[in-house]
Amino acid sequence: MVKVIVSLLALSAASGCKNKSDSSTNSEGEAHSHNGKSHTHASQKGPFKVTVADHGYEPGELMIPANQPSEIIFTRTSKSACGEKVVFPDLKLEKELPLNTPVSVNVTVTKDKPIRFACGMDMMRGSIVAIQ
Repeated sequence: MVKVIVSLLALSAASGCKNKSDSSTNSEGEAHSHNGKSHTHASQKGPFKVTVADHGYEPGELMIPANQPSEIIFTRTSKSACGEKVVFPDLKLEKELPLNTPVSVNVTVTKDKPIRFACGMDMMRGSIVAIQ
């Protein structure tokens, strides 16, 4: 009985943490897909917008100019507990994401290494990639 309850709880938590995102934001801030991979264009001027939806981050990959401070605005539209926090492990940064409230994160990404971000459970994942 305990195994069944634990399994159901694990499935319930995981169901809100799927990352199936295939949309991205173009320079006008409109969502679209490209070769099945979610990303933005470097020509887009910040702030860059990321929606935290039931199925993951939209877009899941941000391609932004290298070595320039950039603002990323996360807005959680999903009631799933998985999206309540965004974590940047390499930056040792965590931000709470209240429902339907934009939260700003400022980063500078270098060409050397993408910046990874994830939900608090590390099941939804995204990245910020620098391009010249």
